[in-house]
Amino acid sequence: MATRSSIAFVGKDGKVKSSYCHWDGYVSNNGVILLVHYQEPEKVKDLMSFGDISSLKKLVFPSNGGTHSYDAPENNVTVFYGRDRCEDSQGNEFYSFEDYKKNNNFQEYDYVYFENKNRWYIYNPNKDKLTTLSSEVKKVQKDINKDLAADYAVYLKEAVAQKEYKKMKLSLMEKSEISTVKLKI
Repeated sequence: MATRSSIAFVGKDGKVKSSYCHWDGYVSNNGVILLVHYQEPEKVKDLMSFGDISSLKKLVFPSNGGTHSYDAPENNVTVFYGRDRCEDSQGNEFYSFEDYKKNNNFQEYDYVYFENKNRWYIYNPNKDKLTTLSSEVKKVQKDINKDLAADYAVYLKEAVAQKEYKKMKLSLMEKSEISTVKLKI
């Protein structure tokens, strides 16, 4: 049986593009893939540009010269109903997040990327609540398959390194400001 999800992108202009995804929508699969492999707005835009999805994978585009179709997908390449099965399945567009909340066809899992925050969330339409995807992935860490677990481990190491870098940079800026103040006195 399929675990359906929806994947939405909220642009800086507030407009929303939403796509249905048929397979493996649970957090320990699609949630991890989105969090780890679709961090940058441009990659999310690429993902949303092909409409509804049969199976979400790490990549949007097949390799150069690679053979990719619905019936014979290339390894780790997302399968779209439109591009790969030639169906008219372009997803939905909404003029605002409020419009999306009122009119989207919600699924078991609803993932939303906000471009102005560069962050993924899970939306619960029953509670009208957004939760960060990173916090939800932490809860299901033991259920992540081996392939995605390795990707997630790298993601966590990079996240820790970025936090340390920001702390170090802030510390250096504070020291610089203190030095400047001392020089003025």
